[in-house]
Amino acid sequence: MRIELPFPLTLGRIRQAVGASGAADDATTITAITTDTRKLRPHDLYVALHGRRDDGHRYLTAAVSGGAAALVTEMPTERGISVLNTHAALLDIARLSLTEHRIPVIAITGSVGKTGTKDAVAAALSPRFSVHKTRENENNELGIAKTVLSRNVNDTLLVLELGSNHPGEIAPLSRCISPDVAIITAIGSAHIGAFGTKEAILREKASITDGMRGGHLLLPASDPYLSTLSLSLPILTVATEGEADFLAEGIYFSRFGTSYTLKTASGRQRVFLRGVGRPRILSSLFAMAAAHTLGVPLSSAAAALLRLPYAEGRGSVCEVGGVLLIDDAYNSSPEAVAEGLALLRTVAAGRRRIAVLGDMLELGAATEELHRAVGAQAAEADLLF
Repeated sequence: MRIELPFPLTLGRIRQAVGASGAADDATTITAITTDTRKLRPHDLYVALHGRRDDGHRYLTAAVSGGAAALVTEMPTERGISVLNTHAALLDIARLSLTEHRIPVIAITGSVGKTGTKDAVAAALSPRFSVHKTRENENNELGIAKTVLSRNVNDTLLVLELGSNHPGEIAPLSRCISPDVAIITAIGSAHIGAFGTKEAILREKASITDGMRGGHLLLPASDPYLSTLSLSLPILTVATEGEADFLAEGIYFSRFGTSYTLKTASGRQRVFLRGVGRPRILSSLFAMAAAHTLGVPLSSAAAALLRLPYAEGRGSVCEVGGVLLIDDAYNSSPEAVAEGLALLRTVAAGRRRIAVLGDMLELGAATEELHRAVGAQAAEADLLF
């Protein structure tokens, strides 16, 4: 990975950001960061990351011979900036870049629906902002640092997806980006094998607020776990039809024909949205709520959402040779499968219904119980593979 920095940084500021001592070359300007010596160019900052398959510290000699301006390592070395953890140091550099050249940040986490919501939010705010967003699902510490550091000099908004499959991963990401708006889509069973309980998953997802210094937290009104949160931040809730009559501090859609009535504390507005299924509607709700908080006209946000395609393998509906196909094959969790089966019931009314399901992983001791529960729901299909 090689990242051209939109805003150059001096070695001195980088040393301060990662907590390392100074040196004579602190005035050196860094214009790019590299984690792969094969992509290294002279005067780049080389960060030696360690992973499951390889360790960047094996290539320090190559980095020096390639002309690296300095090295960020976990060991003392020539021209090195020594740190305890190079992954954390990369986040520190991203935080430095964002602090010195601040733009609004929207952060999204949750057990399901993160990517769809991220794409919807980016689309809804595009009428007012030049949006830079997480690519695909690069939602871990490396992906967050990469996204922050690779933004364009003309970008005016960051929309970031924050993922976690073990406790303690989201809080440092939040402290790196200091979100202005945070969204928690749902508390589900994904990765429960590592967390043990949904209460532990709730604590992890709620830590998205650790880096916030104000702003709004957006939550779904119907989630029984998220409804227990007690925070000092202003909270806006979103609800679909039947979940609320009116939310004084929130966003509510009720369907009327092919359009939706959007109700907020300041009034009502009719908008048109494309898509079927509760996940698509919820992601649109979150996007409209985010637009509401950042001053984007709701009519403009809704028009932008009309042009938003489905991400591949994430609940798209199309017709192939007379067969209606729901493609939700990217990933799987009990809640996602339940929503997919509900969508199958909705769009395939009067048709033969076929469900093709795969394993749900990382569920730990709850694996058999949760697969049985999904099996009971899948039994409604005419054929199950």
